[in-house]
Parts: sequence; C-alpha cells; structure tokens
Amino acid sequence: MFPCCSYDEQLEEVVDNADEDIKEQCTVDGEVDIGCVIDGVTLGTEAADLYLEVVENANTVSITESPTPGPPSTPISKISESSGSQGDPHCQ
Repeated sequence: MFPCCSYDEQLEEVVDNADEDIKEQCTVDGEVDIGCVIDGVTLGTEAADLYLEVVENANTVSITESPTPGPPSTPISKISESSGSQGDPHCQ
C-alpha cells in the first residue's frame, strides 16, 4: 500500500467478483476498464454505459515521438547570484 494514497480493498473485490456481463460490457479494445466495472456494479449498467460514453468522448493526446531536450538549465549558483534578497531593496 502507498502511504500517500487511500486504497479500498472492497473496490478490488467489486471488480474481481463482477458479473461476466458487466466485464464484457466494460471491455474496450480487448481490456476490461476497471472504472467502468466499478460504476456498472455499484451504480448499474446505465452508469457503465455513461462511463464508456464519457471515456469515448474525452479528448486524448497520443504522443508519437520522444520529447526533445530543452535548453540547458541555469546553474543554481548563477540563479542565487542574480536574484532574491540581494537585489531587492525591500529585503535588505
């Protein structure tokens, strides 16, 4: 378990024990969408349909190339020399 996140084991059980009909309804591109299954089991098949509709209509971005490296960063020593309280008359 991750200390920063809450994890609900009951939701895992909901997905694991879902009816095959819900799992089939929530299968997209050969994979079962867990969010759809949770909505379908807990809120009904109409909620699963709505979930899939929202996912289908969501704007997604496909990254096809690796990002290019940005410009070289300014060393921290140079930043501290040119900024901060040393140059601000209000902070002296």
